[in-house]
Amino acid sequence: MSKITSKILTEPCPFCGSIHTRMSWGTIPHDTDNAVVFCRECQAAGPGKETRDKAIATWNQRATLPSHSDTPLPIAE
Repeated sequence: MSKITSKILTEPCPFCGSIHTRMSWGTIPHDTDNAVVFCRECQAAGPGKETRDKAIATWNQRATLPSHSDTPLPIAE
């Protein structure tokens, strides 16, 4: 489920799954001039970007997870 933030959809937090995200300007230390999307539940934050639209687009990106094979991995000793 996504939430609308000023007509732009934000994906749930990739860490906790919360839909309670917000947009802020420069609330992350050393990132005073950029737009940032952050999670109000776990405080995760996306990278600062020059514009609100870029910050939301970056927040919405998800890593492609590798496919799992049926072969178990060896356990490290």
